[in-house]
Amino acid sequence: MKNKLIIGFISLILAVSAISGCFVQKTYAIVGEDITADLNTIGGVAYDEGEDSVTLPERIGAVINVVLGILGVILVIIIVYAGFLWMTAGGDEKKVDKAKDWIKNGVIGLVIIMSAYAISSYVLTKLIDASNLQ
Repeated sequence: MKNKLIIGFISLILAVSAISGCFVQKTYAIVGEDITADLNTIGGVAYDEGEDSVTLPERIGAVINVVLGILGVILVIIIVYAGFLWMTAGGDEKKVDKAKDWIKNGVIGLVIIMSAYAISSYVLTKLIDASNLQ
């Protein structure tokens, strides 16, 4: 129980830190000027809608990619764990069957995650292309 709690806590920290990186805004500094002198200029620079701005579909795509990446890493860890179970089974058929089930489920999960990544990448690319036409 304690090990599951620790693994869950570490997974939560990793997920939150990976997802929070998608929401970081670019910041700019005006060098050599008093920053309180012209707040409109500072606001215009900080929220410039130029070519460096990130659109909503791009941000959603980044979040989806991070989530699918984390899930993919978790499934690879599950497959490695199943291999460990198989190697330490010692010829016990129940443990070997359990390890085979873990591997089978991990591979199915990886196929689903990779399919979801391919579909979301295609859809978001088309959505970004459509939003850039305006």
